Amino acid sequence: MKIVFWLVFLFCLLNIVDGITAMYILPGEANPIYLLTGSVLWLMILKGAVLAAVVYYYNHNKWTSHVVYYEYILILLLSSFSFMVGIYSNIQGMKHSELVQAAASMSTADKITAYSWTMGLIYVVPLVFSVVAFWIYRRTYKNTTIQEDTELI
Repeated sequence: MKIVFWLVFLFCLLNIVDGITAMYILPGEANPIYLLTGSVLWLMILKGAVLAAVVYYYNHNKWTSHVVYYEYILILLLSSFSFMVGIYSNIQGMKHSELVQAAASMSTADKITAYSWTMGLIYVVPLVFSVVAFWIYRRTYKNTTIQEDTELI
């Protein structure tokens, strides 16, 4: 369980750092919540709600199935990775104002499209493949022979 604590901690830390660094590049921000509402407040409320949900489920540690718990861990991992990409991007914008100016000149639709493609490749595609793979595993593992003395990785 200690490893899940560190996953939750990393997720929360990166989420907060992403929110802080995004404040420095607001004209170039591509998050659809911010773009569609025009408000940092709604973005921070959503980030806070997600943080609260992640911590709540960690503290309660009750899961309806193995796949739900697996998805929780997978979401923590993929989200943490996408936050790292966002933080890196935000820092690049802070270091190079011309990047923020170029992003600021893009239309909202173009920003949302670029954001969606990036998040799709980093987050959604791996999530879907992983969940499908786990679903197949759960449907077939009973018909498989696994050596009893084999250690799990």
